[in-house]
Amino acid sequence: MTDKCFIDTNLFIYALTDPRDELDQAKHKAALSFFKETVQAFEIFTSVQVLNESHSILTKKFKVPDLDAYNLVSSAICNISIVQSLTVETYELAASLRTEHHVSFWDSLIMASALESESSYLFSEDMQHDKEVGNQLIITNPFK
Repeated sequence: MTDKCFIDTNLFIYALTDPRDELDQAKHKAALSFFKETVQAFEIFTSVQVLNESHSILTKKFKVPDLDAYNLVSSAICNISIVQSLTVETYELAASLRTEHHVSFWDSLIMASALESESSYLFSEDMQHDKEVGNQLIITNPFK
């Protein structure tokens, strides 16, 4: 059985965009390598929240036209991921995670979605590296 992982927005954005500076160029290359390995090693999950965040970042920060951003998210992210819906149960689990782990509202929703997908790993640049959540999930920053 293949391990499951959940991927946060920032990794998709680094892989999908043209880097502007040296640090982003290094992260772009690292993200491409990460995806090459991860697609072969894991069943990949993400959430509707990640789709929405990715679309918003592409259109606002990178000035990608709306339809192009939609097509990029659909072809690149949805094509390799199982997309978790956000439900009332996700919202409720996120509330308990915020209390227990002292994380932001949005990070708690990502963590809740990762737990609901039964993922072993949550790959994110924005959360505490090597943090264990719910005796099930390890948060990992692939840039470390």
